[in-house]
Amino acid sequence: MNELMIKWLSELKEEIVLSISDDVNIQCNENLHSFSMTKSQRETLSIKGISDFIINCYSLVKEKSINNKFTFYCWIDELAGQLRFSVISGHTDKLPFSSKIVLSPIEIISNEYLKLITTIYDENYLNVWAKRIN
Repeated sequence: MNELMIKWLSELKEEIVLSISDDVNIQCNENLHSFSMTKSQRETLSIKGISDFIINCYSLVKEKSINNKFTFYCWIDELAGQLRFSVISGHTDKLPFSSKIVLSPIEIISNEYLKLITTIYDENYLNVWAKRIN
């Protein structure tokens, strides 16, 4: 992880409030967190560093879950150039995306963020890393 990611984790620890709503879209939007970096900040990244950051985000969400069941999921918003995560109540593999998704290992998500940094690419599906809480 780089210094910016460490700062984000510190801020995230104070900011996370998990929203629960009957409307899945409202819930997902209220639980959405996005992270952007400049090119020079991105040059300090590695797959392991990005993966560690995502796992730390998951751990912070788990701490705030207070034994409620949630699904944490993380993906790359290619157009915005952002690493994103959100949380949905319950345990589910049906995540709120209109495109086809592939549940993928965390290293795939981390590698995609590195690829985004150096090249623009196009896929017919979205890789998502998801993990159940409680």
